[in-house]
Parts: sequence; structure tokens; C-alpha cells
Amino acid sequence: MTHMAATLGAGVQDGELYAAMAEHDAISVGGENNDVGVIGWATGGGHGLATGVYGMGADNVIEAVMVTANGDILTANACQNEDIFWAIRGGGGGTFGVITSVTVNAYKMPSFAMTGIDISAKNGTNAKDWYRLLARLHGDFSRLQNAALHGYYTMAGAPMAFSLSLFEYNTANDTSETILKPLLEILEAANAIATFKVSRIWKPSWYDFVKTVPLFGSTGKMHGTKASRFIPEPAVRDPEMLARVLEAITAPSPDLPGVTNPSISGTMTGSKKPVDNALNPAWREAIVHVITGQSWDDTLSDDLAAKAVYDMTYKRGYALRQLAPDTGAYVNEANPNEPDWQWSFWGPNYPRLQAIKQKYDPDGLFWCLHCVGSEAWTEMKNGTLCPII
Repeated sequence: MTHMAATLGAGVQDGELYAAMAEHDAISVGGENNDVGVIGWATGGGHGLATGVYGMGADNVIEAVMVTANGDILTANACQNEDIFWAIRGGGGGTFGVITSVTVNAYKMPSFAMTGIDISAKNGTNAKDWYRLLARLHGDFSRLQNAALHGYYTMAGAPMAFSLSLFEYNTANDTSETILKPLLEILEAANAIATFKVSRIWKPSWYDFVKTVPLFGSTGKMHGTKASRFIPEPAVRDPEMLARVLEAITAPSPDLPGVTNPSISGTMTGSKKPVDNALNPAWREAIVHVITGQSWDDTLSDDLAAKAVYDMTYKRGYALRQLAPDTGAYVNEANPNEPDWQWSFWGPNYPRLQAIKQKYDPDGLFWCLHCVGSEAWTEMKNGTLCPII
């Protein structure tokens, strides 16, 4: 049996990986944006267009070459240096050493289909009715994912709108019609408060789709804050509570002039297939990873910026934590002020990660805020790190 794989060096970005794999009629998983570094993305967990079907970025790493704190060059895989191999797949790679290359799974290039569902509130629609509708839709997302439909959504509060994109791989052009019928029936029954339209594209090659989409991040002098949470199936079984939380995290901030209204996104491309690695187990149980964020430019005062960060962390973030108190947040897309970050980012895996960190980097050479082992140090106002005695 032939096993396809690709080896890539540090600094390779998603767009480069996708193009190189396409030359061999193959695909490896990567992120949404072409300018994301593959290794940092994968070692933190890694979700993207294809991860719902092919596994998370961390799940697809089959070997890494790295330099540890004492200068040793290690090859880590399932047969050697197994502990650090486990740790860097979801525990954050740069915390344990300098990864110079990884080998990842590759797959035969699939066909690709995307169904888009754009929903808009009608004029005069009550906000509570709108968010109840969105909560009912969330209640159907687990069924969609079990039927191999994965994707992303965005949500806006003013005007009230919801846009859902669902992906399929290696299916016939009309496969999703039957699967989507119950979801569309929810929308049809809500025709008094919302309108919707459905669009669909099909490509014989996944890369044909990727080439048509501008998948690059933005740049500029913008600052921002966010809060996020894994939302498991039990949380969507209470549509009233979910509706209240969605309304709370989407509400504008009239007391924060110069700060944008919240932008909401939902990630439905997590893989439920169990893999023995350091990825937060909450990924496997999540229906969606919800992110709410706000931004501002350099003209905003420091006091208002601090207030925006506090509001996001302890009001909007608090609402999400109340909805799903035992799950956590994705470390690559989390609030840097996340309370109880060890559990939130890694759940029950954190003690084992901490022990591996101590074994390979006992002096704390590799440090970043709220990374494994960072609680052993405190950052002074001038940026100096001091050990906590």
C-alpha cells in the first residue's frame, strides 16, 4: 500500500504547499489563508478547508526534525522521541524546540463542492427572534458534519445577516441536496423574519477552487481583541440560552466610539476522528468554534483600547464560557488574556505537556505568552523575563 507524504521546511506557507502538491495531483491540509505558515499552524492544531474530512493539521504531521534547547538535532515520529512528537502535534511547536522541517500526509486530489447559504433578517425583525432562528440552525450542524458537510460561517449584527459555506469532497454534484433539506426547512418555516438564498459550485479539483479565492490575510495599522470558545453538542440543545449568548456577543458597543461592531465567525471544520496527540480534546467534541472580535486603528486612546479588551475578555468572553464552561478555545485564535488558559487551550493534556517541556527545555529557553511552561516566568513592563521563584 502506497502512503503519500510531503516534506516541507520551516517558513513554507499554505499557498506554496497547495501549489506544490497540485503539481502531483495531490493535496495536504493547510489553513484558510495562503500566507499562513504551515508548521506553526499545524503544531498549534490547524483547521482549514479540508480538515473536517482529512484531519486537523496536528493529526497529519507524521515526522518532524527539530533542534532542542541544548542543541540536539532530533527526528521525532511514532518510533523515536515519541514524547516530543506527541507534544508538538497540538501543543505548539516553538515551545519545545526549533522545528526545521515536517513531513505531512498527502492525499489524492479530490473533487470539491461548496454550498453557500446567505440569510438576511427582514426589516422589522426582532433581534430575539433572529437569534432564536440562528440557534435552531446550530442545532442541525452536528447532523451536517456527520454527513461529511463541513465549513465556516460569518455573522453580523447590524444589519442582521448570516452566511454559511459548506464543503464536500469527492461527491457527486447534487449530493448535498438531500442532506440540506432539514436545514432549509427550518429557514422556510422562518420566512416571516428572514430571507435566504442558496448557491452552489462544483470543481473537479479542489485546487481549481483554491486558485479562485483570495485567501490572503489583511495588513495595516489595525489592532483588535477577540474571544472564542468550542461549542459542544449539549450547548446547542438549549436554543434559548444559545440565542441569548449569540445576541450578547454580537451586540454593538455604543460606549466604545472608534471600535468596530463585533464580527462573528464559526469554524465547523474540526475533525472528530481521535488521534493520540496533544490537540485539545475539546476539538473532537465541538460542533463549532465561535470567535467574536472587534478592531480599531491607531487613533483610539489607550483607555478605550483597554476598555475594549476588558469588555471582550470579561463580558463577551464570559458569555461564551458560561455557554460551554468545560471546553476551551483554540490556542491559535484565542484571546491572549484568556482566563485559566492552561485548561482552555489544552484541557487534560496540559500536565503531560508541562512535563515534556521540563524534560527538553528545563531552563525555559523557548517562551511565549500563555504557551506551555510560560507560567514559570513573568514579563516585566520593559519586556524582560524574570523567573517566578
